[in-house]
Amino acid sequence: MPNDQQNLLLDDSERAYLIQFDPTAAKYIRRLISSREWLHGVGRWCLWLQHASPADITSSAELSRRAAAVKAYRLDSNRAATQQAAATPTLFAEVRQPTAHYLCVPRHPSSNRDYIPMEFFEPDDIAHDSTMTIQGVDEYHFGVLSSKMFVAWVGAVGGRIKSDYRVSGEVVYNNFPWPDPPTAAQRKKAEGAARAVLAARANHPGVSLADLYDPLAMPADLVAAHRDLDKAVDRLYVSRRTLKSDADRLAVLFDRYEALINPLLAAAGKN
Repeated sequence: MPNDQQNLLLDDSERAYLIQFDPTAAKYIRRLISSREWLHGVGRWCLWLQHASPADITSSAELSRRAAAVKAYRLDSNRAATQQAAATPTLFAEVRQPTAHYLCVPRHPSSNRDYIPMEFFEPDDIAHDSTMTIQGVDEYHFGVLSSKMFVAWVGAVGGRIKSDYRVSGEVVYNNFPWPDPPTAAQRKKAEGAARAVLAARANHPGVSLADLYDPLAMPADLVAAHRDLDKAVDRLYVSRRTLKSDADRLAVLFDRYEALINPLLAAAGKN
């Protein structure tokens, strides 16, 4: 969370200015993954000064000016935590940036889409607090979370912001009832289907995720790839019947959740 009155954030023109006129500041420009801009393909940037040299900050007119503005803004806050963050005005007020390859998920995705768009990023891509990050996951996990199984779960337990879903770590992700560890064949199939989704997206360069996942405009190859992924993920939960609706998926998910939680409740009761 920046909490910076836009002084650590940059649009395309501000980024271009720093690159041309302040090479010291330009060293610290990073892509900012903010939900709305990321999904709609709009460039957004930030100054990521977590490991910046103090000499660079004092020698750069832009870095010094922006840090002073952040400090003044935070000191003027009525919130104690924000006032404390004024002591480090070159840093975002709250930092939970992944340190390795991570999956990024919008915190409030539109409920109008059939799927929740998500994407892999690297540690130099800075995740804004309008997103959630999951580190240490691979194509298998991407596949499960990109399926209708996960969308059904989010819609049932996640709550809403107006009409948008609310994806949280505590309620949604940490309680999501993953299937039993897959066999090698099951995992391979799910990973292959996940890669097919990513490949279908790549067939449409320059098209934003918001447009790719618009229910009226979703390309046929991406629709087909997601349908295959849904089948592969459904098979991780049930092997002998077809799940025809979100209601079917929710019944399976809540049965799975109950099977996972009951032994824990029983153990807690004994203690």
